[in-house]
Amino acid sequence: MTISSVSNLQNRFLDEEFHLTILPEFLRIYDARPIRDNQGGMQLNHSYACFCVLKILTPSTIIESGVWKGVSTWLLQSVLPNAKLICLDPVLSNLQYQSPTAEYSRSDFFDSDWTNTDVHNSLCIFDDHQSALHRCLHMKWWGFKYALFEDNYPPGHGDFYSIQQISSGTGHPKIQLSSNEYRGLPLHSRFLRWLEQFTLDNLFLRRFYSSQSIVRRPNLVDRIGFKLNIDICMELPCLLFSSDIYPCPETVEPSASLYSSFDGIKSILDCYLAKNPAMLTRAQLYYNNITFVSLK
Repeated sequence: MTISSVSNLQNRFLDEEFHLTILPEFLRIYDARPIRDNQGGMQLNHSYACFCVLKILTPSTIIESGVWKGVSTWLLQSVLPNAKLICLDPVLSNLQYQSPTAEYSRSDFFDSDWTNTDVHNSLCIFDDHQSALHRCLHMKWWGFKYALFEDNYPPGHGDFYSIQQISSGTGHPKIQLSSNEYRGLPLHSRFLRWLEQFTLDNLFLRRFYSSQSIVRRPNLVDRIGFKLNIDICMELPCLLFSSDIYPCPETVEPSASLYSSFDGIKSILDCYLAKNPAMLTRAQLYYNNITFVSLK
């Protein structure tokens, strides 16, 4: 990984020729994924963004915090088979694919000893729904510089303190900010979420709650500190929005997708999707502002 490759990251993502070169390779790899239903994990858009970052930076070590079923682990291993891969997840029982070469641990990123890790040539991938502020602070503590945050919820949404919420000063005043997130959950799960929120809202009870760092009052201090320590913060372009396929007048995407921006990419994807109509689902086309961060 070189400084020039990091500084050119944004230019490469906006270069049609770059995508025309690597998109066919990505689609071949993605078609070979061992698990077809990865609901709750990386789907097409985030997998492609991750693929691009790996191709540009070629880190020697990848730390994946949040493994879920193992599809993302398989992708990382497929793209950079010689990279050292460390997979962290407190619950490894969900694994359906386990890499024969990766190191697995139930420890949290914060609880791990990174003394013998080549931190300057490492990429941290956080898909663990933990505070992005704390992840950046812990990276800084150990000397890591580069990270992908797989989810970056806008203000008023999501279940953790995201980069957008840090940057906007809105904080994360409740565990779950998305109003529709509890729909479909079993009654006992909804009760446990309510009990957790009640505990955090109670000044006496919250002192006994180990995860009270989930919530954060609106403030500008975090934004100032974040800007002082960040060299690059880039929301990676979406390959294909669901609204590109299913136009909805009420939907306003934050930016144009690569599909709608470049005719060459559109041509490749149209051909691919014609042969793979199962990819045309809102779940597969999920996008949540996957973000690359480079610390100073």
